[in-house]
Amino acid sequence: MFDRGLGMDVVNLSGAHLSGNPSQQADLDRMNAEMLKLIANGDVKPLIEKVIPFDQIIEGLTAIKNHEVVGKLVAEID
Repeated sequence: MFDRGLGMDVVNLSGAHLSGNPSQQADLDRMNAEMLKLIANGDVKPLIEKVIPFDQIIEGLTAIKNHEVVGKLVAEID
């Protein structure tokens, strides 16, 4: 998955989205609406492990690929 830049969330959601099954697509719509509400209310708190300078993105992506990162890496753009 990492060679193609895909995460489990993309694989799973894309499978349901592309299935053509109206019930699965309706479930995705409901999940999306609920997630947007949680984000708007500030109830979703991303786990940011580290903020890195923009010039360290290659090292950051390597750390993600090697499973050395628990949360999210955020690249700071000046």
